Amino acid sequence: MSNENLTNYVKQAKITGLDDAAIRTNLLNAGWSEQEISQALGDRKNWKQIWQDNKKYAIALVVVAVLILAGLKAYSYFASSPDRIWEASIKEMKAIQTAKFKLEASYAEKFSDVSDADDSDLKAIFGSSEFKVSAAGEGAMLIKKESSDIDYDMNSTLTTKVGSLTLGFALESRKIGDNVYYKMEGNPFLSLFGGSEASQKAQWLKVNLKESGNTDFFLTDIQKNQIVNAFNSAKLMSPEKLLGSEKISGVATWHYSARLDKNQLKSYFEQVQDIVQMEEFKDTSALIDKLELKKLELWIGKSDRRVYQAVIESAVPSFVELSLGSARETSRDAKRLADVRQIQTALELFYNDNSRYPASVSGQPVGDDGSAYKFSTYLFSYPAAPTPVSGICTEENNKYFYEQLQKGASYKLGFCLEHDSGGYSAGVMEADPAGIRTKISSNAGEDQSWLADIPFNGTLQIKLNLSDFDSPVTIEEPQDVFDVGTSTRNSKRLADVRQIQTALELFYIDYGFYPFSQSGRIANDNISIYLPTIPEAPAPPDGDCTGGQNQYNYAWISASEYTLTFCLGTEAGGYSGGVHTASPTGIQ
Repeated sequence: MSNENLTNYVKQAKITGLDDAAIRTNLLNAGWSEQEISQALGDRKNWKQIWQDNKKYAIALVVVAVLILAGLKAYSYFASSPDRIWEASIKEMKAIQTAKFKLEASYAEKFSDVSDADDSDLKAIFGSSEFKVSAAGEGAMLIKKESSDIDYDMNSTLTTKVGSLTLGFALESRKIGDNVYYKMEGNPFLSLFGGSEASQKAQWLKVNLKESGNTDFFLTDIQKNQIVNAFNSAKLMSPEKLLGSEKISGVATWHYSARLDKNQLKSYFEQVQDIVQMEEFKDTSALIDKLELKKLELWIGKSDRRVYQAVIESAVPSFVELSLGSARETSRDAKRLADVRQIQTALELFYNDNSRYPASVSGQPVGDDGSAYKFSTYLFSYPAAPTPVSGICTEENNKYFYEQLQKGASYKLGFCLEHDSGGYSAGVMEADPAGIRTKISSNAGEDQSWLADIPFNGTLQIKLNLSDFDSPVTIEEPQDVFDVGTSTRNSKRLADVRQIQTALELFYIDYGFYPFSQSGRIANDNISIYLPTIPEAPAPPDGDCTGGQNQYNYAWISASEYTLTFCLGTEAGGYSGGVHTASPTGIQ
C-alpha cells in the first residue's frame, strides 16, 4: 500500500465513522509505522500533549521564570527589613501602572567538558564548545492590576550563536488582553505560518492565548491572582548589603545586593501546585537545590524609591544536554522495541520447527536448545538492552528477561520503555505470543528523581532598565492582521459539515428520506445513532461572517433534499471565504 493509498484509506475510514484511535489500531496491526500513520491522520499535538512531551524543559523553564520575576520584583521581598528605603520601594512599585523598559538577556552553555561521543561530535560539527542565545528589547508596558496581567508593545532582536554560525532576526510584538500580535515583515520564521492568500498579504500575525483548545494550558484569572498573591507574600529574597550609590539614566540611586531563600522558593512552588493542581510541581525540591543565584542586584531611586535597574545572573538547566538526552532516550526506546521484535520473530521460527518455545536459563533462551535447528540458528546473538535508563526503568527491569511457560507452550519476555514509543505507553513491559503490552505504567507513581539529574551547565544573565513611570501609554491593535485562530476554526467548520453530511447520508440510506428540521436544527432523534452529538460552529465568527451566519443552519427541503449553511472567515479547503451551502450534491 502506497502513502497515497494509505491517505485514501484514512479518508474512507473516517467517512464510515471510524475515529482516529480505531484507524490507528488497524494500521498498526497491518504493519504501518507510527510516523506514517501520524502523517496520514494529520496529527497535531495540543498544548496539553506538548506539556507531557516536554515537561522536563517546561518545569525547568518555570523555575527560571520565577527567578526572572524575582529579579524584577525583588523589592517586594524586603518587607521584613527595617530599612525605610525598602519599605518605601515596595509601596511605590506596587502603585505603578505604566513604564518604559529596556531588556538585555543572554543564555550561554559550554559543553567542552562532556565525555559522551555524541557531544564530542556536536563540538566537531559546530566548531565550538559554546552555544549562546542573546536577546534585546525595548518598549512600553501597561500593568493591569485588576487581572494581574501586563500588556506591552516591544521591539526586540534575537541572536543565536553556535561556533562560527550566527543567526539573528528582529521582532516587533504587542500584547493586548489575551491576544499577542507579531509583525511578519522581515521575519523569515513567521512567514511559515499559514499558506493562504490572506496570511500572505497580512502584515501582522495574531494569536489568541485562550483559543483553540489551549485553555487547559493557561490559567484562569482567579488562578493568576492566587499565584501573584502567593508570589507577593513569599519572602524569596533577603537583602545582603548596600553596595553604594550610582546614577542610572541620570537618576541618583542606591545600589543593593540580595540573596535567594531556597526554602521559601520550595514553599512557594508547593502553593503553586495546590493552585494549578499539576502533579509535575509536587517534587521540585531537587531542582531548586541545584539553583545557584550568582548575582541579584537592584538600583532604587534615592528620591522616589522606584526600581530603575535590576540585574540577575544564575546557573540554569543545560538545554543542549537536555535535548541530547531526550533524543538518546527516544533512540534507546526504539532499539528496545526493535530488539524485542527480533527476539519474538526468532522465538516463533523456533516454535514452527520444534512445536514449542525454547527453554530458558538466567533470563535468556538456551542457544543450544532444539532438535533439527538450535535456537541460535534463528538468533545468533541475544541482544543487550541499551543503557543508561531513566524514569521507572531500572538496571534490572531494563534487561530482556525471557522465561519459558507451560512446558514450552508459551513464554513471556520482560523489558522496559523510558517514554511512550511505537504506540506503547512507557513503563515495565511484557511480550508474549499474543503481543506486547504495558505491565506497569510509568505514569502510576512516576519517580520524579530525574529532576535531580538535570544538568545545570547553562548561565542566564538578565539586565532590566525601567523609566518614565506612569507616563501615558497607549497600545493599539495593529491593522492588516491574520488571525491564526481563523485557520483552525475554518478547518473545524469544514470537518463538522462533512461529519454532519456523512450522518445525513447514512440516515437516508436506512430510512429513504432526510431527517426533518426545526429552527435550523436536525429534528429527528434517530440521527443520534449516526451522530451522537451535533457539533457547534466554533466562535467567534471570522471575516465578514455574522453571528447568525456562523451557525450551522439545517433545513429540510424534501425527502431527497436538504441544505446546510455555514460560513468561512477566509479561504479554506479550496473554498472561498463567505457563506456556503452543503446539500446532497456537495458544498457550494
